[in-house]
Amino acid sequence: MPKILIEPISIKTKGGLDAEINGIDPSDNDCVCGRVKTVSGWQDGCWNKTGIMRGGVVDTNINFQEAEFNEIVRLIEDIKN
Repeated sequence: MPKILIEPISIKTKGGLDAEINGIDPSDNDCVCGRVKTVSGWQDGCWNKTGIMRGGVVDTNINFQEAEFNEIVRLIEDIKN
């Protein structure tokens, strides 16, 4: 399934970095898509349902208990069902 674009959602990472969720991919384990602002600029990335960023460092992970993140995960589960 291709990535489904959504209206960008601003969120903070566990390390306090700005991040943006801008898509979902229900067919991928790293199903939450977006980007994170690091010291070297914006970096595209994907997170799994527990907020771990693929290929990222601890500071780029998202707190999976954030309301916005939980809503996205619930949406993905609804699409899969």
